[in-house]
Amino acid sequence: MTPPPAFPAADSQYAPGSRILVRDEEWLVRTARPVRDGVMMVKAVGVSEFVQDVEATFSTELETVQAMVPEETRLVQDTSARFRRSRLFLEAVLRRTPLAQSERGLALADRFLLDPLTYQQRPAELALAGLRPQILYSARDSLEGA
Repeated sequence: MTPPPAFPAADSQYAPGSRILVRDEEWLVRTARPVRDGVMMVKAVGVSEFVQDVEATFSTELETVQAMVPEETRLVQDTSARFRRSRLFLEAVLRRTPLAQSERGLALADRFLLDPLTYQQRPAELALAGLRPQILYSARDSLEGA
């Protein structure tokens, strides 16, 4: 038996879980396998807004697949009041992060950035109260059924 052909180690840049940039959109790598020397087939799922949750397969021979390297991340100072942009970004990340399987409690989304205030909750309570079915029961109805 002959061993499988050796491919360059540079192809390991498409490891499962890494992010790539293809056609100006961001993708999350599911699998990557060599097809022949220097050519990879990369299965990925869309992460950016226009391709979110779309599954696709890219060939490095046909597409320009650029690995997003965390070391090249450029940090930018948040100049918003009380670091509002940073807090909103972190809240968005927390909301799309799944809970651990061992977590048995309820996942509550309130009190992240805002304090629960009565004037915010009361209009919703009134609107929902109008949707509740009401059962009307009178003493006359009970006498007729007896």
